Formats: sequence, structure tokens, C-alpha cells
Amino acid sequence: MEKWELAYKDRQQGMKYKEIAEKYGVSINTVKAWKSRKWNKQDKASNPPSKKVAHKKGKGCTQKKLQPVIDNDELTEQQKMFCLFYLQHFNATKAYQQAYEVDYKTANVNGSRLLVNASVKNELHKLKSELQQDNFVTTKDLIKEYIKQAFSDITDFTEFGSQTRVETELDENMKPTPVLDPETGEPITYLTTFVALKNSEDVDGTLIQEVKKGKDGVSVKLYDKQKAMSELMKYLGGDALREAQLSKLTGNDGATNDQENWKKAVIEAANKRAVIDDG
Repeated sequence: MEKWELAYKDRQQGMKYKEIAEKYGVSINTVKAWKSRKWNKQDKASNPPSKKVAHKKGKGCTQKKLQPVIDNDELTEQQKMFCLFYLQHFNATKAYQQAYEVDYKTANVNGSRLLVNASVKNELHKLKSELQQDNFVTTKDLIKEYIKQAFSDITDFTEFGSQTRVETELDENMKPTPVLDPETGEPITYLTTFVALKNSEDVDGTLIQEVKKGKDGVSVKLYDKQKAMSELMKYLGGDALREAQLSKLTGNDGATNDQENWKKAVIEAANKRAVIDDG
């Protein structure tokens, strides 16, 4: 007999998800997945419907709804759906619109309100913790990646600037020779610009979104710094970033690098917030 079958019997006897997870050495999410994929089918097989009713199908394509696996009696089915959709894209308006099937205007008003509902807030915090446990990724890990993207510097990946070059022409032997100024007799020079990529082993490739070669040459595209800062705002909140900014301002005497101070201050604020979230 498989684990899910044994766990199904334990659940029927009143054992809680957490107890089942500990007994069989799996995560709570795995137990919930058993309920959604296995136990519900087992319940239907054990209790077949007494009468079949034919329903007329409506025209158009129907979208398959996401089945919630949240075991929380304090939440309605729509609130459970809201939590699941919110974890997909961290957009309260979109999550509310999907869960309640309402227009954008209604969702825009009610989404933020539902997000601060105590029961919903607690469930989201619990689900985030479970996801971190299953994927071995913490809020601190995500924040570090966004910090790297927000403070990435294009000069870490390329070298560019201007340089002086000597104008040349081909002599009778088809070899390039300097062109001399007829008045001074000195080589004629001109200013030119250059762009060069650094070797792949010398850069952090995780910060590069795209490298391509086109008709205008090779180009490097980094991840959007503004978007990374926006994501940091989600995780840290305005207070934490203001704290980081204040730390940078008070700690800078004008002799050090402003951006480096700001980066260090944000990392310190992120670490403080990560400790709070993980706890």
C-alpha cells in the first residue's frame, strides 16, 4: 500500500495534516496534494452519486478552475482562491479578479482590502513559509538577487570610452602609414569611441538578461533596475528602504562611494527584514 493510501486512512480517523506529514516524512504541501489528487477521487469512488443529471453545455470555452488545497475553515472558497492566485503573481487586483470573477474596477478596490484581512494575511504568510521550505528558497535569497540586479553596473560587463588614433593611408607597398600634417609634419590624429565586452569568466552571468549580435554589433542587456527596486519595495516596504536611505546619508562623509553606501544600507535593511519574516 502506498503512502498516500495509508495517509488517507489516517485522515479519515481525524489525524491532522501536520501530524500526517511528520508521520510519513513529507511536507504539508505534499499531504495537501494527496488530498487534491488522490483522496478526493477516493471519496468519490467510495460515495458514488445516486443519480446522474444531464446538463446542457453552454457555448464557448470554459476555463478550468484552479482547485484550492488550503485547509482553513476561516476562509471562504473565494478567499482561498485569492491566496493561491496572489502567490502566482503578487498582484492583489489580478488575484481578486480571478478569484471573484469581477471587473477590474471592482477588483482594484477590493483586492487591497482583502490583502489586509487578518485571516487572509495569516494564510498567505503560512503558504509563503511552506513554499520556502519545499523549494529551499527564503525571502532573504530573493532579496539578495533583487539587490544584485538593482545595483548592477554596466561597466562590470563592458569597457567603453574614447581613444586617440592616428590617421593612416596605404603606401605603394599597400602598408598603412601615418598621414602627416603638411604644416607641422606631425601625424594627423582623430578621436574615436569603442565598446568591448569583458570575458564571460570575469563577470556575473546571472545579472545578464540577454547577449546578442546584430548588424550593429554585439549588445548586452541587464535586468531592469527599476523593476528590481520595485520588487525590493514589495519585500522590504517603504519604511525599510527609508531606513536604508537614512543610514546611507548619515554614514556618508562625502569621501566614499554613494552608491556603494546605499547598496550596503539596503542589504543591512534586507537582512533585518528577512530575519523578521523567517521568524
